[in-house]
Amino acid sequence: MKRRAKSVKASSNRKKQRGLSDGMVLLIFLVLISVIIAVFSTESQVTRQDQVKLLNQLVIEAEEEDGPAIIVGGTLDKTMLLNFANKNYDELKGLLGVTSDFVIHFEDSEGNLVDIIGKPCIGSAYARVNGYRCDG
Repeated sequence: MKRRAKSVKASSNRKKQRGLSDGMVLLIFLVLISVIIAVFSTESQVTRQDQVKLLNQLVIEAEEEDGPAIIVGGTLDKTMLLNFANKNYDELKGLLGVTSDFVIHFEDSEGNLVDIIGKPCIGSAYARVNGYRCDG
């Protein structure tokens, strides 16, 4: 009879060990989810900040001698656009002070892409706009 009592104790110890490891797995899972959420929310904030930077630099009210603006006073400045489009992507990111990837494209009134110096868009080589890959 004493042996039976010992085997019951051993069995309950195994259950406690399993319960502890399940709890640890759950804890690790929750910590991992928290880290993923924190990383994505930080990236999202950086992306939003970069969007604001892009708009503030590319669309301005009055012409400046220096800067990357392509829309001045509500009008597309073709000369500035061509200068902008002739720069490589990494140079543009540095000029604009952004870390997020971006794409700039223009469409006509029917939704068709308008080429800019033979490119469907300006921006990340990983991006596609209407099925066309940007050159970067």
